Order: sequence, then structure tokens, then C-alpha cells
Amino acid sequence: MKQIILLLLMTGLCSCGPGAKEIAAAQRQREDSIRNATRLQLEKQQALQQSLEHKRLEKSAIENNIMILVANLEAAKDKLNSIKQYQFLRTANEREAQIAGQVLLIQTIEREWTEAKASAVLLQQQIEELTVEIERWKNQ
Repeated sequence: MKQIILLLLMTGLCSCGPGAKEIAAAQRQREDSIRNATRLQLEKQQALQQSLEHKRLEKSAIENNIMILVANLEAAKDKLNSIKQYQFLRTANEREAQIAGQVLLIQTIEREWTEAKASAVLLQQQIEELTVEIERWKNQ
């Protein structure tokens, strides 16, 4: 009888708490969770970085377009000044039509230039926001 009680007490003491397999499984699960969280964080940082690079390239293209528009605007204004000058065998109506056409071209270029500048400003704001967000993710 003593042996049975002793055996039962030993079995009861040994079965208290998690076993080695349970501890190892819990540790594996914890490590997997940390690995997945790290992977997700890296993927988010990479996505933010790619978005930032895309915005920078887009802004660069718009800035190049702005430079072209400025050059076109200057050329159109020079041509308007040329049109306003006297030209032999040109009627007053032809002159006014040419001036009106050139003024319309200048207005179109100026509108495109204004829109491009607004787009560049918006992209700069987005770039700054992405930069802050990337830094925030790096510091986590």
C-alpha cells in the first residue's frame, strides 16, 4: 500500500507543470511569432521605401516638365512679341488672329505650368510624410 501511495505521489509530482514537449512547442510558437512580426515589419518598410522612391521619381519627372514648360512659355512670349511687330503684307485682321492664337497658347502653357507646380508641391508633401513614416518604422 505504501508503495502504491508513493508511486501515486511521484506520478502526481512529475505531472505538475508543462512537460518538455509543451515548453519546446511554446518556445517555437513564440519564436515563430517574433519571426513573423519582424518579417511583416520589414515588408512594410520595403513597401514604404518603394513608394517613396516612386514619389521621388514622379516629382523629378514633373520638375523636368516644369523646366520644359518654362522654356516653352518664354519661347511663346518671344514669338508673341515678334507677331506684334509690323510684318509686310499682313493685314490687321491677320495680325490680331495671330496675336489671339499666341495668347491662347501662352495661357495654356501657363495653366499647365501652374498645375505642374501644384502637383510638385503635393508630391513633396507626400514624400515628407513617407519619410517620417519610414523613420517611425525604423525606430520601432
